[in-house]
Amino acid sequence: MTRRNAHVFIDANIINFAVTYQKSDILGWLDELYDTLYVHSEVLAEILIESNKKIVLEYIDKGKWIFFDPNDPEQITDDEFPIYERIVNYIEQGFKRLDEKKKLQGRRIKGTSDTGEIHSLAAAIFLSVGYICSNDYDIREVIQDEQLLVGSDEALTPELIVQDTIEDLCFLCVKENISTKREVRQFFKFVYNQDPDHKRHIKLTALDRRINFLIDE
Repeated sequence: MTRRNAHVFIDANIINFAVTYQKSDILGWLDELYDTLYVHSEVLAEILIESNKKIVLEYIDKGKWIFFDPNDPEQITDDEFPIYERIVNYIEQGFKRLDEKKKLQGRRIKGTSDTGEIHSLAAAIFLSVGYICSNDYDIREVIQDEQLLVGSDEALTPELIVQDTIEDLCFLCVKENISTKREVRQFFKFVYNQDPDHKRHIKLTALDRRINFLIDE
């Protein structure tokens, strides 16, 4: 039984962290947390480590994850493809608008293409998939700024796409008894092991605060 009861697009950064980490079965956490997991063809193309890509392809071949390719006419018809392209273009412009906003505010700009993130968000809207699991923090801001909405059978009105970051994933896995606080903290520290100590401490403290609130309830 899945806990998030949701369909989700998985980003390359989550996949690479999950596959690389050996002390816990992070891929198992994802499978248990989410109902249906999608991998976009653009995300697969961004996974440059062949051993990591092989594992993703195995999950797809076994039917554990769904591979979404907008160039596959069985997934998007010729009539539907221009609609998908318009969504992609709108989200591309949304990321550019975010960069302009950051410039005005004196904030750092990533300087990456965001291709996998853009296409995953576009596919989420096209397929009415309500979640994206990614550790790219620009995504949440674009979702809010551009009001990226999806409909669902449960919701009477469209709702904003929900982004689960690494922090959210760790918190949810403790909340739903998929993993322990100790396990998620170890994974979390692995993800941020290249950060300066003070930055990693701030991030870990934020996660601990959320988890401790659960325990104190």
